[in-house]
Amino acid sequence: MIDFRPFKAIRPTRDKAYLVATRSYVSYSEQALIDKLNNNPYTFLHVINPEEARVHNIQGTEKYKLVRKTFKNFYRDGIFIADERPAFYLYRQSTPLHVFTGLIGAVSVFDYNEGRIKIHEHTLTRREEMFADYLYHTGFNAEPVLMMYPWKMKLHQVFERYLLMRPEYEFTSTDKVLHELWVIDDANSLETIRAAFSEIEAVYIADGHHRSASSALLYKRLLSEGTASNESGYFMAMMLPETELVIDSFFRLLENSSAEEQKKIEEFIHSSCQEITSSQPVKSGEISIFNGIEWKTFKIPTEWFVGKDAAKQLDASVLFDHILHPIAGIADAKESERLHYMPTPEGRKKAENWAKEHPYSLIFELAPINVETIKKIADLHLVMPPKSTYILPKLRSGLTIYDLNIH
Repeated sequence: MIDFRPFKAIRPTRDKAYLVATRSYVSYSEQALIDKLNNNPYTFLHVINPEEARVHNIQGTEKYKLVRKTFKNFYRDGIFIADERPAFYLYRQSTPLHVFTGLIGAVSVFDYNEGRIKIHEHTLTRREEMFADYLYHTGFNAEPVLMMYPWKMKLHQVFERYLLMRPEYEFTSTDKVLHELWVIDDANSLETIRAAFSEIEAVYIADGHHRSASSALLYKRLLSEGTASNESGYFMAMMLPETELVIDSFFRLLENSSAEEQKKIEEFIHSSCQEITSSQPVKSGEISIFNGIEWKTFKIPTEWFVGKDAAKQLDASVLFDHILHPIAGIADAKESERLHYMPTPEGRKKAENWAKEHPYSLIFELAPINVETIKKIADLHLVMPPKSTYILPKLRSGLTIYDLNIH
């Protein structure tokens, strides 16, 4: 039932792929971004953050037009090439701890609108509109939405044949991740892949809810204008077997907590929850708290979960409903200026250093959720609290580009 199709990617030449592909723009510090732009003339960051826009502080529609202009210049200068035949792109990331092998192709807006591409997060209307406007003026997807699907033997057999061949791209990024990409364009493999996904009833978004929603909004806009193309009815995604997805969590960092407020929180937790002696890693149904001096772990009372739906039973929901909102006065976990998030893989030491720099702060650590919980919440049409999951792999921008054919 899933319409997953090959496409003619625009992509870097083999010799420049490692220079072009980049992490998400927002993951760079200001200084790291400047260094990257100054020292790498091929990075895709030049496309999505054009020099003219930086120098003259150009924003909005005019900036998006400059993005399109810079992208066309990259293509003109031979940094990018366009595949002549539709293909799927087998992409593998290898880290010291994990290997992720997924398939990049195009998914249907129709499947998204019909609920066969399932979501577990709310999107913000203003961000949907901003991203849709960005796509309207740039005309391409540069980073795949990450989706998960049930493992299928027939797909694995196709992958195994290609994994024995020399990859089109093979490079290691500075974060010690090995990236490999194979172009799958033979007719038999394409048909096998399309047929396999047509047997899958639903896939689940792991990362990229706003990009998916904005693609659907863009297509609606193009239909109303009478300018929709077949390509604009799809958007780029990487399908990853759900068995390979890695889910971690976020520290919740509460700053500017007065001595009185901090005392209330600690007294409430000690009076309501059972302190336990278990060390890391924190387990589901537990919460670890750092008060600037030491970590303590507590078991969440069973009654806090009673009568709640699946999303409200998540540890993150319980923490917000019983502590962050009623005691700390956090009205919105996504918009609060006092509540911050740090991926737990960055380690307790980094979180502790943050606490030392922010007097009267508290850090909360929760256990990661699992794939089945994500699927259950999506199937029930519920949504998770903000930053409920830290997902791996993190995909690169500019490695494959999907042309929406609207220019």
